[in-house]
Amino acid sequence: MKQQHKAKKLTQDKKLCAILNMAAAFFSFFSMIYVANNTKVGTGYEYYYIIPLIYFIYTIVLRKNNFTKFESSGTLVLSYTLLIKYAILPLVLCMGNYGSWLGIYPTDDLINKAIFLMALEEISILIVYWLLTKKKEKTTPTTKHNIEIKPIKNTIIFKVLILASILLIAIVPELISDQRFIIDNTDLATNIVVDFEYSGILKTIIIFARYTLILLIINHLYKKHQKNKKIIYIILCILVVLINSLFTSNLSRINILVPLVTFMSVMLAVFNDKNEKKIIIRSIAIIILIGISITSFMKFFGEGRGNINNNNVRWWGDTINMYFSGPKETAIGIRSDDIVVAKNINRGKLLINDFFSNVIGVSNLTSRDNNSLTVYNFSYFGNNQTKCQIPPNIIEGYLYFGYALAFIWPIIFVYLCFYFDKQRERTDKIDMYFAFNYASIYCGLVLMINSSMIVSNIINVSLLYIILSIINSKIATNRKI
Repeated sequence: MKQQHKAKKLTQDKKLCAILNMAAAFFSFFSMIYVANNTKVGTGYEYYYIIPLIYFIYTIVLRKNNFTKFESSGTLVLSYTLLIKYAILPLVLCMGNYGSWLGIYPTDDLINKAIFLMALEEISILIVYWLLTKKKEKTTPTTKHNIEIKPIKNTIIFKVLILASILLIAIVPELISDQRFIIDNTDLATNIVVDFEYSGILKTIIIFARYTLILLIINHLYKKHQKNKKIIYIILCILVVLINSLFTSNLSRINILVPLVTFMSVMLAVFNDKNEKKIIIRSIAIIILIGISITSFMKFFGEGRGNINNNNVRWWGDTINMYFSGPKETAIGIRSDDIVVAKNINRGKLLINDFFSNVIGVSNLTSRDNNSLTVYNFSYFGNNQTKCQIPPNIIEGYLYFGYALAFIWPIIFVYLCFYFDKQRERTDKIDMYFAFNYASIYCGLVLMINSSMIVSNIINVSLLYIILSIINSKIATNRKI
């Protein structure tokens, strides 16, 4: 019966994915036609229709998208960001006449150059995505995640870490001064920077302990659920994840999204009942929509980036453009290469500074003045007073390797997204499952965040979890002996 149920669910998932794939194809086709017919020649955007055209061809010919497999959260996130950037964004930008409300607008020539660089990025990512999906589909059933997740038995090392974190907060409360409760009535849009000696390491310990606490609660409720299949344990897990999402660092949407999606995947792995899975998916989806909407409203309108009258297509078009590294963001990044040349910045050192700038223990060895974030924001605003804009990965690749080889950088993270997802499928430990899924999701956000954010979260959180999981296993083994 279990095998029949899994086979039926697989068929239903394939049908739903096929329907969503056709919807994506239809939307990208409409986007292409609209952009081609409503973009004026000489604006720099006259070839922008190529972007949705490439995506349309991909969805019709190759048809490999993960729109329904919520357990594979990394590829799920990647699939939807591909859809937004390459099909939805062109339509919205064109409907808003490619208006902009932030930063020094690039020249038409740079916009044109950026579109072709985006096309190169799109083609390379979609090809790699297709190849890795085909490879994954050929994987034998024994390596797919039909493995039952085992709860953590030895939690002593995690509990010590949580207690140490509580002690750190008691001694140095400033470490959590940037954590905001999203429904309080303070000025939530104001950024609070926590920057003093060893603050990076100490904050990482606290973030790690916070995720660990949530994971241990889910672990405890999972063990209870194994003995008594009551829905209350599912509801309690969702409530714990919800409470965690109400606290975020300076209203960061990424810091809300990633833990929510990661813990959703963990819950889907441990609670196997069909109805339980529906409750989890629907609850987390609602939390994500409400949470992202609230924080985005507070962030933009609270910072003065907009007002109620800016509720129009042009404003939202440029906002989505910033989040998904559209043509303007890419063009500004191309322009930033002039700063690299003018300052004679070594491109190899630039890569190293970007790679390790937020990694625990080594970030102090990097230069904050000679990294892509600084260079990009100088190009964006014409000064060094703010560093709020994130350089796209394709631009970091452009600064490291040049125009023709820029695509190498983002496809590395696409590959890692699938690699970590494969490791997730093979593990039977809840903590390792969390670690691999967390890393996969961050890699799946390759079109929204830069390499520094991806690498630091993989090393500071996922790698640390893997190490502690291995130590835990050895302790448990020694106790048995």
